[in-house]
Amino acid sequence: MRKLVLLSIIFSPIIIDAQVFKNSKKEEEPVFEKIEIEAGFKGGIAKWIEFVKVNFNFSRIEKNLPDSINSFSDTARIQFIVDKNGIINDIKFLTKNISSFQQSCVEMYKNSPHWVPATQCGRSVNAYKKETFIVQIDKSTGKRVILVRS
Repeated sequence: MRKLVLLSIIFSPIIIDAQVFKNSKKEEEPVFEKIEIEAGFKGGIAKWIEFVKVNFNFSRIEKNLPDSINSFSDTARIQFIVDKNGIINDIKFLTKNISSFQQSCVEMYKNSPHWVPATQCGRSVNAYKKETFIVQIDKSTGKRVILVRS
């Protein structure tokens, strides 16, 4: 009986540690690169372009341009994840851009409503998405253009 009690005392911390480790281990769901149905903005690309045109912050870029520059043009290639709940996260720039352009892009994604998630085998999944933004600003004419390519 003493040996049984002694063994249970010796091995109980190991069992407790194993249980804690098992319960604290976080299982991450995969992020798909190739999927059956790609994630997208609710209402499609036309609604996304409309959202971008209304919500893109051109003023941030203009304020950060030197006075000597009257026109500005830049292209940003962006990769992000649309999770299975339609929330955008993990925004990464695949091109080097001025910080005010990047901030305007990130702000726009963060303020967008939930997207329609990608689907694989009939279920919503986390998936990468890439987009290209082309911005053109002409301070002398006040012309502001933003183009989106998915």
